[in-house]
Amino acid sequence: MSVFLLTLFMLIKGMVKRNYYLAVLFFFILDYSFQPIRYYWYGEHINVRTVCETPDTVYLTTLILFLFLICLFSIIKWVDVSQRTLFTERKPLSFLLCIALSLLCITFGATGSTIFASGSYSDSLQEGGRSSLFAYGIIPVTLSLLYADTKRKRQAVYLVVAYFVVKNLLYGGRVESLQLLLCIFLVRFQYIWSMKRVLLIGLVGYVFLTAWGTFRGDTTMSLYSDAFKLDFGGNASDVYYASMRVLYLIDIGVLDMYHRALSLVYFVAATIIPFGWLPPLANLSSFMGSTYSTGGGGLAPVFFFVFGGYMGVVVLSWFVGKSLNAVIKGQSPYVFIYTVFLVATAPRWFAYYPIQIIKFCVMGLLFYYIMEHLPKRLIR
Repeated sequence: MSVFLLTLFMLIKGMVKRNYYLAVLFFFILDYSFQPIRYYWYGEHINVRTVCETPDTVYLTTLILFLFLICLFSIIKWVDVSQRTLFTERKPLSFLLCIALSLLCITFGATGSTIFASGSYSDSLQEGGRSSLFAYGIIPVTLSLLYADTKRKRQAVYLVVAYFVVKNLLYGGRVESLQLLLCIFLVRFQYIWSMKRVLLIGLVGYVFLTAWGTFRGDTTMSLYSDAFKLDFGGNASDVYYASMRVLYLIDIGVLDMYHRALSLVYFVAATIIPFGWLPPLANLSSFMGSTYSTGGGGLAPVFFFVFGGYMGVVVLSWFVGKSLNAVIKGQSPYVFIYTVFLVATAPRWFAYYPIQIIKFCVMGLLFYYIMEHLPKRLIR
């Protein structure tokens, strides 16, 4: 109960302080902080999978999440950042390059059948091609808004955003759309929208994406049928069970100290090397998935516990907290861009695998660096 109440308090405090970086982060954490209440208060299983659900794994997962939140609470600064000046740069060539690359990523990043043609999201995945190119399209789309110094340019960016979101939804995706919309919100709209508008649009968006997540499972179902029920818990129970599964592998000796240290080495290597080129131990969320089934994902603090024990959890909270504080201290565009990507990709790195803290966010910084310097060389 302490985990849930602390998360809720931090969410509300972030909203009151109009620090939407914090509010967005704790909004996503809130759903996971509620999961152990079902086990302790109502005696229910957290997930349909129960092999790795033991009193020890439930308790340790909850304790690790609590430690992460306490450390984060003590590190972050509760400062209003909504009155900051909008960050915009006038660089026409950089703007055009970002728009062009965005269109390429969106157009060729996802191909095949939509969920309406295939009938469901799972069938669409089998009949189509998915690549990381589509997800990485979030980077140039977001940066194009930074270079949109006129109303007409911003309108062009919003059209590209609409193209991205519509195509992503048609192919059954949700997370990528959410991440891009969060980027756009954090780059511009957090500074010009009232809190009432933020809450209203956020609520509508949450309900819609929840409904779409149910609908994409079977597009033949009726929105008015009894079979169509919104699952507002989403896949939080799967993520929580996946975290317990990793701790269970430690309990039974599969992940001893050697393999835990080796998984950290592979984790660092995965920042520049594709997971497919590395041993299965490189991705703990799917490691030994055929023996101990999982819905995928897992809480980032739990993975860092595997890497370095309780100190690993502290290190993660310190890094996230310092990153959130850095955007308050200065107006460095690199700090601003990194923080935007860190918060916007929270649905991925916090609940699936924390590699995106480095891989995606740093990729965004490198792309921004290129956009800042390449046009100058082209003009010369």
